[in-house]
Amino acid sequence: KSILYVIAEYCSCNNILSINSTLLTFISFFSTTYSIDFEWQDWFKMYSIKIDTNYHTLLERLVEYVKIVSTLCGISTICFVGIKQYLSIEEIQQLYKNAYYNKIYLLLIESCESKRQIDENEYIVDKDSCLIIK
Repeated sequence: KSILYVIAEYCSCNNILSINSTLLTFISFFSTTYSIDFEWQDWFKMYSIKIDTNYHTLLERLVEYVKIVSTLCGISTICFVGIKQYLSIEEIQQLYKNAYYNKIYLLLIESCESKRQIDENEYIVDKDSCLIIK
């Protein structure tokens, strides 16, 4: 479930309607203009909600990034450029495993060929723009 959906379930529609009704009653005493369109993003801004950045490794940060981007933005494919230069083979496998569990596709673009992992499809585009499938 997306975090917005979880928040909506937690807050229930009755609570939101009650808050909106109270607010509209209050502002009706003043000369104001407003929009009734409800956006969860505005509540995140209002409460200054930020994502923690206290991670010990690059892998932890990437796993959390993949989870957040896929959940909040509904993105199912994430592209990384040159990531294999910074992660070990075990860390790459862990990143793949996490992406698999969260049903996210990863596209890794690398500048040089490396040892192919079990679950990887490898394509090489040469300088003449020819596609080589391995």
